[in-house]
Amino acid sequence: LGSFFLRGLSLLISYSSPTKAASGEIWDIEAHSPTTFEEWEVQALGSDLSVIDSIVSPAGISPTEISSLDASPWLWSFDRQQKDIHAIRLVYTGSASGVGLAFDNFSSLAVEDSEPKPNPVPELTSVIGLLIFGIVAYRFRKGK
Repeated sequence: LGSFFLRGLSLLISYSSPTKAASGEIWDIEAHSPTTFEEWEVQALGSDLSVIDSIVSPAGISPTEISSLDASPWLWSFDRQQKDIHAIRLVYTGSASGVGLAFDNFSSLAVEDSEPKPNPVPELTSVIGLLIFGIVAYRFRKGK
């Protein structure tokens, strides 16, 4: 995510060969007033560019609300049974004007998760090895 927004009402991402999955993040979906808000529809398009699947973002709410997406990402994803996605189109459907698209972490071949992965727990053999090393070091040090 950089310092610039994409301007315009839609963005079309086309593939040279179809895929079965795609994902990405739209950032900073918010309300500009009680009656004007930002909202996006992400469409998966087939070979004839007809909509085969779609997902609509939450409508933007005031940045003062706890669940606001102001300065936060909204993750979208498609994971289909077959490779029938030939393009992705992001269409602005909100009521606010003068908005831009902040778009990040696009994956054209897989569904990516925007949440950080938890650190794995060390394997039991590693823990036992560290324990033995600690005991030996303690006894060696105590013996001096």
